[in-house]
Amino acid sequence: MDNVLNNFDMWIACSIMVIAVVGQAVVFFRAGLRRARELNIPKEKLVHGCRSAAITAVGPTLSSCIALLALVAVIGGPSAWMRLNDIGAARTEIAVASMVEPVVPAGSTPTVKLAYTQWAMGLNNMGWMIVALVLTPSMGGVLKKMNSRFNPTAVKMVMHGAALGLFANLLAGGTLGKPLPFWYAAAAAVAAMVLILKIFVKNQRMLELSLGIAMVVGMAVGAMYHYMSL
Repeated sequence: MDNVLNNFDMWIACSIMVIAVVGQAVVFFRAGLRRARELNIPKEKLVHGCRSAAITAVGPTLSSCIALLALVAVIGGPSAWMRLNDIGAARTEIAVASMVEPVVPAGSTPTVKLAYTQWAMGLNNMGWMIVALVLTPSMGGVLKKMNSRFNPTAVKMVMHGAALGLFANLLAGGTLGKPLPFWYAAAAAVAAMVLILKIFVKNQRMLELSLGIAMVVGMAVGAMYHYMSL
């Protein structure tokens, strides 16, 4: 299986998407610099802004790096490299890859399993891209109309509720019907996240690291319980 997931051809194929993403980043960065010159923003402020953005980006990448380890174990290095550069939603990619396993026909070869996984993740991401392309220009107007017709606080609560429902579904899939280590790991991660949000509510840098820290805590507790019970 490892020969299929991590062979040289896969690295070449997956690099195409990564190169495209890097190219987009360069284009957007150059466009931003050009616009900054048009607005006569001093060079010192540009340098300070770029440096701050680079430092701030370290926090969110921590959780992605941790999730990358789990994703590599499921779909291999090349595909994980491509997916996290393409979308960056490591939790969703892991969830989709896990959902594919039950629908793969019994006795399938590693190549067939990989094909199922790639199609599942590709179709999942395609929906996001189409929605972003078609609906993003009108989202601002839709949100303004919703806030004018309904209580803005209620609208915000509904959106938060949708996000909570999504992650509750992922949490349920990783705990219901699973052995105790899964439950202890989930409980420890939730507790760590709640404590960080309560204690460091005004520390933006710490909040950015919260997901990665919670994942490390959950994995550590789950692993400790597993080995102690052996």
